Amino acid sequence: MEALDLYEKQSVVTLDQARAVIVANAEDYAAAGEFIVGCKALVDKIKSEFAEPKRKAHEAHKSIVAMEANALKPVEAAISTVSATALTWKREEDRKAKEEHDRQEAERRAAMEKQRLEEAATLEEWGEKDAAEQKLREAITPIRAAKFESVAPKVDGLSTRKTWKAKIVQHSKVARLYCLPDQTLINNAVKNWIAFNKAPTPEQIKAFEAEIGGIEIYEEETFSGRKV
Repeated sequence: MEALDLYEKQSVVTLDQARAVIVANAEDYAAAGEFIVGCKALVDKIKSEFAEPKRKAHEAHKSIVAMEANALKPVEAAISTVSATALTWKREEDRKAKEEHDRQEAERRAAMEKQRLEEAATLEEWGEKDAAEQKLREAITPIRAAKFESVAPKVDGLSTRKTWKAKIVQHSKVARLYCLPDQTLINNAVKNWIAFNKAPTPEQIKAFEAEIGGIEIYEEETFSGRKV
């Protein structure tokens, strides 16, 4: 661990040195380049130091994940199997109960509307025109339906949740608004295009940008070098 502590301290010092670097002339630029080369060498040393512990940790992690998966798989399959069976029964029972609920609701609303109309007619006969008109307005006002409750019994510690979802059945017809651009695919297309157009003109670049649509092609420059 001493080597790791040393590299950690060296990294912090390197960052402090980097913040003090100023490039104002050719000599400064060359010095900055040498500094970057040194930093890359330090990166390689640190990665080399951590390579074996990372490999061992990765192998241990994979082994633990595999054991966990093997232990969970039968139980999760059991949950899935019984859930499908239970929910199939619940949906059918709720369907039948909902049909009966809707039938009774329709009868209840019809009876209430009929009662209001009869009351309006009676008030009209009595000469209570304002009251009769109010009853007529009530008769045509939609009556709030009673809430439907599932007929399935409650189980402590367990509940169901309904979620509306959608599955894609025809990719080509999905509106562009719901399509996420693939940055990797676009970058590869630009790289391939540049490979065949070594020195594109601004007009050619604009044309290719329009071909892809919604992008701006630019050139990014970074330092690279051999491992030392």
